[in-house]
Amino acid sequence: MRWIGFLSLVALSECLVTVPLTKIKSMRETLRERDLLRDYLQRHPYSQAYKLLRKPRVTVQSMRNYLDVSVAG
Repeated sequence: MRWIGFLSLVALSECLVTVPLTKIKSMRETLRERDLLRDYLQRHPYSQAYKLLRKPRVTVQSMRNYLDVSVAG
């Protein structure tokens, strides 16, 4: 019985796949380096009213920190 458990763990470990992740500059860092962050945030402000103006059956949850996403893989 122990051998079956051991062999199943070995078989399971062969199925695990690692995905390499690469850290890249976030959009916020890139815009800050080019001195465009302030202009971008003024053109695209976060608005709570945006959620209220949508259709009542559709729920929209905006991401407030989407500029900080910096992992690709």
